[in-house]
Formats: sequence, structure tokens, C-alpha cells
Amino acid sequence: MSDKTIVIIRGLTGSGKTDLANLIVSDQEDRIMISVDDYFTQEDGSYLFKPEQLKEAHAWCLSEVKSAFDEGWGVVVVHNVFSRKWEVDPYINAARSSGYRIHVVNLYDRGLNDSQLARFNDHDIHPGTIQRQRKRWDKDVYRERSAPPPYPRQHRMYRDYRY
Repeated sequence: MSDKTIVIIRGLTGSGKTDLANLIVSDQEDRIMISVDDYFTQEDGSYLFKPEQLKEAHAWCLSEVKSAFDEGWGVVVVHNVFSRKWEVDPYINAARSSGYRIHVVNLYDRGLNDSQLARFNDHDIHPGTIQRQRKRWDKDVYRERSAPPPYPRQHRMYRDYRY
């Protein structure tokens, strides 16, 4: 990846967001990963989720990403559920303002059902919670400005092709 890139990883709970973020960041000195989960991770490494602090945790995560931009990190990886477009938009706007290239990775569910995803997550999230994430999932949260729109099936390329 080139200099100044944000990778936004989104997916249902248990889809492998943290694993992918770890793989991208690896031991590279110019890369950092940030997540809402970091807000709830205690100094001893234990995880203590407090639902009443979720809004504050999301604000903290965005602030940490902006700080990473200001500090000049080469690659910033942010990995959260990001089920709705409006949750991704502030990160995209901040990246644009800071001159960062934007990559959005949609893991969604990796082909797994809610019970399977619940078994893969580290925070003991109930399958019903994952089902609610699935129901509110916005499919298209970002399209690169220079990317052409997807071709409809009736595009000339398909009609003119003869077998």
C-alpha cells in the first residue's frame, strides 16, 4: 500500500475484522490499528464492555484515527462493525481532509450464520445481537470517486457478444 492510506474494515461480529487488521499491520512500524474495542480493553488486557459508553467509545475511536492522521501514520487500519453508512462517513470525510487514500473492506459474515459468528467472536456476543447487526447492514457504504458505476446486465458489452 502506498503512503497515507486508511483501511476501513467492516463486518459482523465474529467475521475476522481484528485478525485481518493484525495481518495488515503486522510488525510494520508505519502502521497502526484502532477499534472501538480498544476503548473497552483494560490495561491488563481484559475486555469490559459498557453499553452506556458506546457513543463515547465511537467518538474516541474517530478521534484516535484523526490523531493518527495528524501524526502521519502511513497506514491507519480501523476495524469496527460499521453496519450503517453513516457510521463510516466520518472516517471517509476525515481521510479525505487529511489526504489519505481510502480502502473499505467488507467482510460481512464470511459465509457464516449467526451462531457460527458468535462462536468466533472473543467477546461472548449473543447470536441475537449479530442477527440485529445483519438486519441493519448497509451494503454499499463507499464507492471511490474515480470508480465507474457497476455495469448493468444490459450494457452494450453483454448485448453485442455473440457465441
